[in-house]
Amino acid sequence: MRLPPSPPLYGTLLDTFVGRVSVVVLPDGTLWSCGFEGPDGRLPVGVVEDPVATADVAAQVAAYFQGERRTFDVRRAQRGTSFQRRVWDAITAIPFGCTASYGEIAASLGRPGAARAVGQAAGSNPCPIVVPCHRVVASGGRLGGFSGGLFGGTDVKERLLAFEGAAIRPTRPAA
Repeated sequence: MRLPPSPPLYGTLLDTFVGRVSVVVLPDGTLWSCGFEGPDGRLPVGVVEDPVATADVAAQVAAYFQGERRTFDVRRAQRGTSFQRRVWDAITAIPFGCTASYGEIAASLGRPGAARAVGQAAGSNPCPIVVPCHRVVASGGRLGGFSGGLFGGTDVKERLLAFEGAAIRPTRPAA
């Protein structure tokens, strides 16, 4: 993860059933990243541990993992290319417990031949829980990839889909 030169970033770690999840925010509480951390249990380099600054976002992420929350109400930092942000917004629109294919998302964005580009954008997602790219699957029912850090991969994707009660086959067109 590339850190901005300033302002500082604040973070906290949450223990979940799929490993440790880091929540990193800007000073105003805007979400910078939310991803999986390795077994060393450390925040990314340059992030200052601050459970107060991260309290709102961390509470929402913890509630998701406890089965008490299905959507998130957080501001996300405007990162990535215009296309990546459009893909991430489309992924965010996939409801809890549902899946959509890379191709369906590409078509919903007016780029029907861009399934591979959608996959690359999903792989660049800095917030793989809040922007639930685990809900994006390959057409035909394969899981596809999942970049969730050291604890990521298809095992985590499969566990998150099972937690949500989602079928692996796409269950609704992308919004």
